[in-house]
Parts: sequence; C-alpha cells; structure tokens
Amino acid sequence: MLFQRRRILSGHSHNLTVQVAKKMDVRIILLLLVNFAVISFGRKSYEGWQVYRTAPLTKLALEGLHKHVFSDPKFQVWSQPILNKPAEIVVCPKSRAKLLNILKKLNLSPKPFILNIEKFLEKERKEIENIKKQEIYGLINYVTFERYMDFTEITDYLNEVAANYPSIASLETIGSSFEGRPQNLLKLSSGSGSKKKIGVFINAAIHAAEWIGPAVALNAIHQLTANLANNQAFLDMANWYILPVANPDGYVYSWDHDRLWRKTRRPNKGSKCVGADPNRSFDVHWSEGRETNPCVAFYQGPNVFSEVESKNIADYLIPNGLDGNLHLYMVLHTYGQVLLHPYGYTTDPPININDLALFGSEAASALKAVRGTKYEVSNITNAFYHPYGNSEDFAYDQAEIPFTYTWELPGGAENSHDVPLSEIKPVVEETWEAFKSLVQSVYIARKNL
Repeated sequence: MLFQRRRILSGHSHNLTVQVAKKMDVRIILLLLVNFAVISFGRKSYEGWQVYRTAPLTKLALEGLHKHVFSDPKFQVWSQPILNKPAEIVVCPKSRAKLLNILKKLNLSPKPFILNIEKFLEKERKEIENIKKQEIYGLINYVTFERYMDFTEITDYLNEVAANYPSIASLETIGSSFEGRPQNLLKLSSGSGSKKKIGVFINAAIHAAEWIGPAVALNAIHQLTANLANNQAFLDMANWYILPVANPDGYVYSWDHDRLWRKTRRPNKGSKCVGADPNRSFDVHWSEGRETNPCVAFYQGPNVFSEVESKNIADYLIPNGLDGNLHLYMVLHTYGQVLLHPYGYTTDPPININDLALFGSEAASALKAVRGTKYEVSNITNAFYHPYGNSEDFAYDQAEIPFTYTWELPGGAENSHDVPLSEIKPVVEETWEAFKSLVQSVYIARKNL
C-alpha cells in the first residue's frame, strides 16, 4: 500500500493528461539513468558466495569467532553474532575450506545456510524494480512499505513531509558525510503537551546494508503525520528526532555497488580497503576496541570519531542530551530479534537497569501482541562481544540520555540480509507498537520524577 503525499489526479482535461505524461517520462528517464549508472560503474557479484550457519554460540565460541573469523577480511557477517544463537557467516568460494576448518575446530558444527547469495540479491533487485515500474503513474514524492527506498527517495520524502506539515515538521541537516551527502534529521513536534514532554531520537542505517532500519524510521514519520489522527497522544508526549539514514555514503554504495556494504566510504591511509564501522567510532571506551584491520567489517577506525558521520551524530546528541531535551535513544539494526540496553563495554549494570529492562520487556510484549514475533531483551554485553565505541553506550554515558536501546530487527533468514519485501509492512507496523510502548513508559517515568 502506498501512502501518498501528493497525487496527480486523473481527469478528462487534455492539459492534465499531458502533464501526467511528462512526469511519467521524467520518472522513466531517471530510472533508466540510474540503471545505466549501476551498469557502468559495476555492482559486486556474490555469485557462488555462501552463508554458513553455526551451532548456538557459547561465550567461548563467540570469542573464538571474533579472534579467528571476524578479524579476517576473507569472511563477512550475515547476521550480528549473538550469544546462544547461531552465527551466520558469508564466505567466497576460495575461502570456504578455511572457514569450515576454523568453525569445526571451534566445535560450531557449520552447515550450509544459503548456497548462492547472488540468487537472493538478484531476486530482491528485480522485485524492487518491478514495484517501481508500477509506481510511476501519477506519483511524485511518497513513502512506501511495499519495497525499500533509496537515499534520493528518502530525501525527497523528508522534504515533502516538512513542506506538507509545517506546523509539526521541520527538516535540518546535522552535518555532511565524508562524500558530502547530508545527514537529514526530521523533527516532529506539536509544540504543546505536558512540560514533562520527552525527546525521542531514532537512528537508522548507521550500518549501510541494513535497509529495514530506514523503513521502520520512515513509518514512525508516517504514523506521526499522515496517520496523526490515531497517534496524536504520542506527539503530545514527545518531540521526535528521526535520522533515517545515518550513514548516507555507505547506504548509497549498498544500493549502487555492494548490497552487503556495512561501513562508511572514507579511504584508509596505507590500505586499499575503504571505510570503518561508524558504530565503533564513538568516544566511549573506544581505545579498548580490538578491530584494527581496515579490511574487516567491524574496523573501528584509526582514531576516535575518525568517521565524520559518527561525530556529527555525537555533536547533536551531546547538547540535546545534556540540556535535558532527549530521554529515549533508539538505534535500528538487523538482524537478530533482540532488544538491547547498556552496556556494551562492561558487565556492570547501568544505574537504572530495572527500568531499562522492564520498559524493554513491555515493548517486546507490545510487539509480540501484533503477530507473535518474539524478541529477547538483554544488555549488550550478555548478547554480544564487547562492541566498544557504539552509539548506544555513548548516548547513555556521554549524552546522559537515560533510556537507550539497540533494536536488532528481524532478518530475511534464507531469503536475504533484510526481510523480504512482503515482510516490510508487517515489521514496521509491529515495531511501531513497541515504539509507542517505550515512549509511554519513558514519558510516565519522567512525569513521575
């Protein structure tokens, strides 16, 4: 279903028909140009690449994976490695034997999960292209949950929302990426409500390949604008700060060149490998990180805030957090179906651990009530292997935002890294129910202070 911001209404007027035809021609030409650009500059093929699934991870196995697998650029992560869950690892044909040998030594019983990644990526591309062709007729700027949206489409939609809802929506750029693209943030505020109104920050696509994150963020915008009649209470409770694409360069690159690209696009001095993990770049126990190889997916960068995209986010969070404007921070990732709260750098619990865990559990229950999707709620360290320098810990410790969460949204299992297109709408709808639960919980907690 398409949620339109503006329509060209059909009629009997010859002039209107001509206008529609011209707009159709422009859209068709743009699509052809995009396709030509992709063909001209090349897209990485994953023909013959496979994904292997391991046995559920123990603490010891998780440490072994980080030491022998995730520190090796020959291998890639298909899903975030989570304690007590299987890991899924991408490998090219030449490195398959090496990977299997490592996994067997770690007693992880590897089994083939996806026999040819390119097959599924090509299916996703064709489905997106087919849906786009059906959308050409009469549409200008809109949001859709029938498919994923590229950076230009998201940018156009944010501009349209700001233009159509000037009383509640304002668009600002918190900074520019390494390649000069804007990090666009949409603020939604009714300007009214309780003096105890909270601030909610949503961060999506800090990892470029995780396309379901922007869809979830855009649905929050849709719910608070086009569907405001059903969500007025949540605009009265909170000011919303939504960053649908935190890593613009990487996101564009994942569309045009490498569907599984995770990092930024800043060149690394002395290395042929490009970019760093922007979610390992924040100034929170950064120096304790071990990912120093520029060619691995989790590379933390040569120094703290080496990635300008992360620095721009931090520069926005710090003043707004310390001034008491932000109370809930959520960063969207895929995949794993876990909801995580601090910390990632220590096993020591945060001071408000009881509320963090309780509110997270209530949100997970609200999400499950929609269609039965189950999430685990945990602190980061219990689920992961010490992701030093992550944005959630930074928001909690440095910006002093009292409630911070990482969402590991559902993935596509054997279909793709992200959910298949048919699952986008169900995922964004169930996650919105969880968002509402968290906002209400944090609002009540602040009101009672």
